[in-house]
Amino acid sequence: MDALFFSFYIDCLKYTFVIFILLAAVSSKDIKLILAESFILPADYFLLFTQNYTVGVFLFLISIYMFILRHGVNYTQKIFPLIFFGVYLVNKTSIPSVYIVYVFTFYFHLFLLFKNNMTHIAMAFVFFAVCDICVALNYMHPNIIIGYNIWLLYGISQLLIINYAIPMRRYTKSFQYHYLKYL
Repeated sequence: MDALFFSFYIDCLKYTFVIFILLAAVSSKDIKLILAESFILPADYFLLFTQNYTVGVFLFLISIYMFILRHGVNYTQKIFPLIFFGVYLVNKTSIPSVYIVYVFTFYFHLFLLFKNNMTHIAMAFVFFAVCDICVALNYMHPNIIIGYNIWLLYGISQLLIINYAIPMRRYTKSFQYHYLKYL
């Protein structure tokens, strides 16, 4: 019982981290970033606290599409991934195509970032990709070291996404907060 409680506590801490990332996105006032991070919040809920992985991955898929809308530079780049969604919708096989569609959409987004010379944010998504590879490895062969690496890589990727998404604000005044001038 104690191990189960500890695992739940750790998952709550992870989810709290995701909430802070969403709050940072909201502070950016970038609507596409806010939408992308808003879909990550329920996706992580389904992956952490329920056994409904398909819904969690589908919500991550929508989040990645929001990032494509944010980082795509032309109409074709933004519309092309909808073909992947179409494959998901018309799939009548027993294969859970949401996972396959997620992989194609994610790597299409990563390709776009490099193609559009957005290498600074592409590095954040490289961490995200390595995190997803660790998730797949952990699913096939559960390992505590891989489990820790998942959250380490995921945390780094989310922090880098937010860091590169929020432009650095430079103050032109020497003292933005006048009450600090005399300290």
